[in-house]
Amino acid sequence: LFSVLFLQEWAGNVVPARVLAIIAAVLVTIITFPAKAYGKLTEKKAGSNWILLPASVFEKWLSMMIINMIVLPACLFGLLLLSDTLLALCFPAQYGNHLLSTEGFNMFKMMEPGDDNFSFNLSGVVFFDWCSNILIFTLGAIFFKKSKAGKTILCLFLFGCIVGSIFAAIFGTAELDNDDLARIFRNWTINDAVRAINIFVNSWYLIMMGLVSAALYFRMKTIKH
Repeated sequence: LFSVLFLQEWAGNVVPARVLAIIAAVLVTIITFPAKAYGKLTEKKAGSNWILLPASVFEKWLSMMIINMIVLPACLFGLLLLSDTLLALCFPAQYGNHLLSTEGFNMFKMMEPGDDNFSFNLSGVVFFDWCSNILIFTLGAIFFKKSKAGKTILCLFLFGCIVGSIFAAIFGTAELDNDDLARIFRNWTINDAVRAINIFVNSWYLIMMGLVSAALYFRMKTIKH
């Protein structure tokens, strides 16, 4: 479809286009699902009915976490991979093999071309990124009354600008030739750098998920109509 629309010819087996299609489907789901599933909680009638449900706030919050972080991604990625496999089976000559059988593609152990010593777990990054983003858009869905997705995106943009400014203020003036920095990083290897980045990214995701999850719980607890 990508090759026909943009290249005006059937290219076939375009792995990057297939990956982009999956990314697009994931982004659309993250942006639209929370408002569709939970957006009506800010409305008087639907919100009142939700409050009267025979379940505690914690049980409702736990149900939301399970749906957003386990059920929805499992169904979505299962459907995407099933579609990819069916297309590969029905049109093997034009479509090629299904994505998971593509040479060099391994969600659990992505390798750098030409370097067998360097690898990373892409599935973990995808899962943490999914969880943090879907929770943020869910918070926006039950916090804003109108333009839920748009206002959430605007808040993310402003937050990114603030964080970027803080990092620029802290590290932008750092002297890279400082003796202390040189002593710390002198003996670092590529694996040490990857390990440090991995710890930082995982910590960032866990902190963000914890804060947003807590904000969701207290927002659900304070919904009144």
